[in-house]
Amino acid sequence: MSAATAAASSRSDPRRAGAAPAGAINVGLFGCSLDTGNAGVTALGLSTIQGIAGAAPGSTITLFDFGAGERPLTVETASGEVEVLRVGCFDSRRYWQASNLSRMRAMSRLGLAGLHPMLRRMRSFDAILDISGGDSFADIYGPKRFNGVTLPKEIALDLGARLILLPQTYGPYTDARARSRAAGVLRGAHQVWARDERSLGVARELLGEGGDTSSLAGGVDVAFALQPMSPRDPALADRVERAAADAGVLVGLNVSGLLFNEPGVDRSRYGFKADYRAAISALIERLLGVDGVHLLLVPHVAPDNPMPDDDAQAVLAIERELGSDPRISALPRALDPRELKWCIARCDWFCGTRMHSCIGGLSLGVPTSAIAYSDKTLGVFETAGVGAFVVDPRSLATEEVVEQLMEGFAQRDRARLAVDAALPQLRSTIDSQFDRIVRGAVS
Repeated sequence: MSAATAAASSRSDPRRAGAAPAGAINVGLFGCSLDTGNAGVTALGLSTIQGIAGAAPGSTITLFDFGAGERPLTVETASGEVEVLRVGCFDSRRYWQASNLSRMRAMSRLGLAGLHPMLRRMRSFDAILDISGGDSFADIYGPKRFNGVTLPKEIALDLGARLILLPQTYGPYTDARARSRAAGVLRGAHQVWARDERSLGVARELLGEGGDTSSLAGGVDVAFALQPMSPRDPALADRVERAAADAGVLVGLNVSGLLFNEPGVDRSRYGFKADYRAAISALIERLLGVDGVHLLLVPHVAPDNPMPDDDAQAVLAIERELGSDPRISALPRALDPRELKWCIARCDWFCGTRMHSCIGGLSLGVPTSAIAYSDKTLGVFETAGVGAFVVDPRSLATEEVVEQLMEGFAQRDRARLAVDAALPQLRSTIDSQFDRIVRGAVS
C-alpha cells in the first residue's frame, strides 16, 4: 500500500486514525455534492457539514459526489475548519465501475455487500444522511434523476444502515412506481425530516393510514444557517458595495435558466399558465421604471460546463436584449454560495426563482419574493412567515405574475418585519435539529 493510499484509508476509517473525540460520529452524506455548479445544492452541503461539526465536533464526514475516487477537502465553517473526504459515487452508464449506484444496488440486494468496497464503506458508518438536493426526492425532474436520488437511500436500507433523511421536500410524485419507492424509503428510514409543514403532510401520506410516524420530524432548510462570505475578488465586492450605496433601491433578481433558456418548457414541463420569459422581461421593465432602482442579476446555477438550465446563460440573454444600461449589473458565474449570500444581503429587495437564492435573502432578513415552479417554495416561505410573497405562475397569467411581484416590491418593508420576527425561531430550530440528527446517528 502506498503512502497516499494509506493516508486516504485512515481518513475514510476513523478506527485507523485513532480514537475519535467523545460524541463524534462517523457518517456518510448523500445528496449535497459540492461539485454540481448549483449554488443551492452546495449551500446544503456546506450547511450540513457545518451543522454536524457544530453538534458533534471531531466527527468523520464522507461526502459522496460526482467526482472520481477519493479526495480530501478542508471546509471552512462558522466553527472552524472541518476535514471532509469526498468520494465519487453516482449512477451512470458505466455499470462496471465500483462507484455505480445501480451495480451497488444489485449487489446489496443479492447480499454481496461484503464483496464490494463501496458497500463495505457504507456499512461502516454510524448513519447515512441524505438530503436529496433539497427538493429532488420527487419525479418532477424526470425518472433518471429520481432514480439517481433514490438509489442511495434504498442501498442504505438494504445494508441495514441507519438512514436519516435530512430536512427536505417530499414529492410531488405523479408516477405510481415512484411514489411506491418513496414510501418504501420513508418506512425504512430512522429519521425523516421535512423542511416545512406541507412536506411533513406529504410524508405522513406516504407512510399511509396507520403507518408508524414516530420517525417524522418538522425542521428547517439547513441553508438558513449558511454564513455569508465577502467575495474573494475584492473588485467584485467593491462593485456590489458601490451599487448598494449609489442606488436608491438595489434589487436582486435571480432568473432560472431551467425555465428561461428553452421557450415553452415552463408550460410543457411545469404546467405554467404564465409565460416565464415574458414575465421576466415585463418585471425588469417595470422595475427600471422606478426612480433610483439598480438591478443586480444573480445567477444561482452556473456549472463549469454550461447546461440547458444554466442561470448565467439566462443572464447573458437578458443583457443582450437590454444592451448596455448603467442601471443593470450582473454577478459572475460560479460564485461560492456564501459569496452569493453576501451579495444578496446588500439588496433592498430580492426576487428569485431558484428557491435557495430566495433562502439566501430570507435568512438574512432581506425582503424577498419568489416565482414558484413547485409547491416546495410556498412551504419554505411559510416557515419564514412570508407565504404571501410567493407568486405562482402555474395558476396566474403573465400580467398577474408581474403585478403580484410588483406588489411584493411595494410591500418590502412589511416583508422585512415578518422575516425578522420569524428568524430567531428558525435559527433555534436549526440548532436543535442537528442535535437530534447527531443523536439519531448512534441511537
